[in-house]
Amino acid sequence: MVAPGAVAVAPRRPPLPIFGIGLFAGGTNVQDKQESSDVGALARLRLTPGLLIEGEIAKTSFKDDVRVDRRIGGSLIYEIGAYNSLAPYLLAGAGVQQADVDGSFSTTQDFGELGVGLRLALSRNFHLTFDIRAGKRQAIDSNQPDVVSNAARTVAPPTGTNNSNNTEDYTRARLAAILYF
Repeated sequence: MVAPGAVAVAPRRPPLPIFGIGLFAGGTNVQDKQESSDVGALARLRLTPGLLIEGEIAKTSFKDDVRVDRRIGGSLIYEIGAYNSLAPYLLAGAGVQQADVDGSFSTTQDFGELGVGLRLALSRNFHLTFDIRAGKRQAIDSNQPDVVSNAARTVAPPTGTNNSNNTEDYTRARLAAILYF
């Protein structure tokens, strides 16, 4: 006959935070132009322990405001080791932006991007993230200017005309602070 034994039950993990809002800052590199600042706001919603969706609104300004991009987009994020305080993640995002060049030319672009990042949970409700994203933008509409200044031409996005080269590649990096509820 076997003596009854005690079975220890593993403690239940506390739930991860579900909804967060935050601010971010960083920079964008378009057509080898690195003199830009990127600021914005974001919201994150946790779907599963490792899967999140993120929405963002942002503004990118190039040196001397020669070009200003306003963007709205969303990303799907997968955190590897979501219960750890330091967790790497992968992301895929898409959205649309309005680019204004020198006040005389504007274009609407859709974009898609892929990236990697790292999240640091300073507490259950306050996280810092850093990510790097690479993507491609394609013009979908524009008002073609009669004359674009030489300064603006160096950072002008592609026009919405039906040419075969109406895309631009970009990279961006951002540092974010997120408060979870």
